Amino acid sequence: MLDLRWISEHTSGVVYNSIEFSRFSKPPSPAEARATLGLPRDVLLLGMVARLVWEKGVADLLPLLKLLPERWHGVICGDGPLRRELQRECEQLGLSQRVHFIGTHDDVVPVYSALDAYAFLSLYEPFGLVLAEAMATGLPVFGVESDGEFNEAEYPLFTGGSSQLVPFDRSGNYDVNVPADVLAEIARRITNFGNHPEEYASVIRQSQRRVRHCFDASVQAEAMTDLYRELSTEGTVSHDKLAQFYATRRATVERLTQSDAPEYSLAATG
Repeated sequence: MLDLRWISEHTSGVVYNSIEFSRFSKPPSPAEARATLGLPRDVLLLGMVARLVWEKGVADLLPLLKLLPERWHGVICGDGPLRRELQRECEQLGLSQRVHFIGTHDDVVPVYSALDAYAFLSLYEPFGLVLAEAMATGLPVFGVESDGEFNEAEYPLFTGGSSQLVPFDRSGNYDVNVPADVLAEIARRITNFGNHPEEYASVIRQSQRRVRHCFDASVQAEAMTDLYRELSTEGTVSHDKLAQFYATRRATVERLTQSDAPEYSLAATG
């Protein structure tokens, strides 16, 4: 919008999306969540929370699951025009007993709690609220590093150390499925996680820290409050001040990650 000059850079600023971290960081136990949702208790669950539309890459979950050991099952939370097609493909691939369609849920916290890992297969993802929610819950995220701003350099939701994404350059071509070699690499990483979950403890901690300190609702509320205060008193937005606010947040997370320091709370002051 700025490039098209639809809005003025002097009276606008970018405030990032957010989630309520505390809501997802204290979920019900996996056993309780699975019992509530009617999911099997003695398997590993790889899941997605999404509308069942082509751009979310849900169709790629099925061939990915086919590459995983049989103790891995798939969970699809959501509904949409592709549901019947996906169910037919499950039958064709012999996956009907390993894929669980649980429909839509007003409260998705138990869904994340029931899972062992989250599958990210979107063709394009501008931010990824579901990714932030999965990370806050303590789930490792596996999938493709495709197009989108979720890993932008300035203030990324994902970084190399906090995700298990396999690069896949679509180059703007959204009519192709994830190639077999990329799916095989994702499956290899998921299988390794299932066999050695302890190796991913650090990755999970990094992900939770990033969401808590950079994308919690209190952080964005503070940024928004400062932005409106400037507009109401000065009539303009200080981009340097807003950039410094986010740079400080990012630096705090990176310092915690490098030193493996214990967690502490960063209270909003707005």
